[in-house]
Amino acid sequence: TGVELTSLGTNVALRKKVISLTGADAAQTLTAKDSGSVVFLAGSNASTVTLPDHEAAGTGWFCTIIAGTAQAHVVDTGDDNILQGYMLDASNGTTIVVAQITSQQKITLANPKIGDRIEIICDGTNFHVLATLNDTATLATS
Repeated sequence: TGVELTSLGTNVALRKKVISLTGADAAQTLTAKDSGSVVFLAGSNASTVTLPDHEAAGTGWFCTIIAGTAQAHVVDTGDDNILQGYMLDASNGTTIVVAQITSQQKITLANPKIGDRIEIICDGTNFHVLATLNDTATLATS
């Protein structure tokens, strides 16, 4: 019916699966089994992470994507315009901007900084995005 932790002095830690995209032309297609992963886009050139099929991923699938290098990394749904949400960014300076993401296929980082972060969660139909970025990303539809 649950988990019981009774031993004093015992540490419990939650570690997420880590997927690192490194190398010159790093790319990765995520699967339903990658739910909960932290994906580091750390290629020496722009890396591309493709999200799993939204139906296979299902409601509750999620991941965190973090720029490990300052490249124009790409997050792609494959071929569906199902990215919805918001970007919060610093306009490559100090002015905070909020930009909407509505029915998009791709997010490409613009003027990226190490640490740019994209949180994604699936509802079985769409991927909902909250991105915290250095600059407003470029969006594209299929």
